[in-house]
Amino acid sequence: LKDGRRHGGILFEPEVMPTREFSIHGVVSSNETLLGEPCSLRVDEFSAPLSVERVVTPSDALRNSIVALGAQAADCLKKAGYFGPFGLDLLEVDEGTGPWLWASDLNARFTLGWSTGMGEARDRALSLLLE
Repeated sequence: LKDGRRHGGILFEPEVMPTREFSIHGVVSSNETLLGEPCSLRVDEFSAPLSVERVVTPSDALRNSIVALGAQAADCLKKAGYFGPFGLDLLEVDEGTGPWLWASDLNARFTLGWSTGMGEARDRALSLLLE
């Protein structure tokens, strides 16, 4: 614990077994926030990403939850003074009371699945970055 504090902090994470992994991507500018579509991450046995694909037919509840968490992440980034691309990774975990989405990573940068997630909104998102 002493070494961790000296080197910038300690991160405690619950040990969970995700059933699926998702992400949502976006861009935050001073005038606008633009979100892409939910994506699904395919990972290897070590949870390293292998591919990112758009979620073709998510349930309304799942899509709404992913988008709401993406909007919340964008709002937090904007309040912190960040403007640019981002990606939010989410774990779906079934811990007895139904599936839950847990945020696992918020990356304030272009991410592996950013272009895939932005889809048709990609050109608009890139133009926001250049404004």
